[in-house]
Amino acid sequence: MITNVLKSISIRGRIVYAIMCAEKYVSTKYPSNAWKLVFKPFWEICESETWDEWSDKVLEYIPEILLEFDNYEISDFEHLPKQEYEQIKKLYKNTDKNVNPEPMMDAFKAMI
Repeated sequence: MITNVLKSISIRGRIVYAIMCAEKYVSTKYPSNAWKLVFKPFWEICESETWDEWSDKVLEYIPEILLEFDNYEISDFEHLPKQEYEQIKKLYKNTDKNVNPEPMMDAFKAMI
């Protein structure tokens, strides 16, 4: 099973693989160059020394967090600039509401 193979890969390597799979999935399902904006902070795991700062940053780009707020002013985001917030929110709203991210999240959790 792939889970056993992934266990021999570093945690950072597994995270990078999960990011690559997620990026490929959304880019195929919803073709747009705008996804690069969403995934840019995720790829910073490759250069990041501290994972806590990295995770704080990427959380602001996840749909469940980003779409929780009606506007940028009440969001209290520390890492996500307003212009990117507006662009990403528009991008997320143009995706299929019936897409279930659970299988992708389950696969990601299995890798870690």
